[in-house]
Amino acid sequence: MTRRVLYVDDVVLKMPKASFALEELSAFSEVAEVLVPVTAAQTTPTGFHQELGQADSVYVADAETARLFCAQWKAVREQICWSDYF
Repeated sequence: MTRRVLYVDDVVLKMPKASFALEELSAFSEVAEVLVPVTAAQTTPTGFHQELGQADSVYVADAETARLFCAQWKAVREQICWSDYF
């Protein structure tokens, strides 16, 4: 079964819902996944938040984007807050 993934800009970091697993980055090219394109400009309650709820994983491009998500989505902070890793 294909995993549903939320893709934010370039794939640099990966944040599974349960835990931060940096080592999984090395295996990214070997995993078949559906990438759902979402940019910072598209992060609206009816867009990004819905996609996040259905995603198995979330990818983020950089620290700036990570901080933006942490600030805007406090309701799901445990799933998307990357700021502690930068």
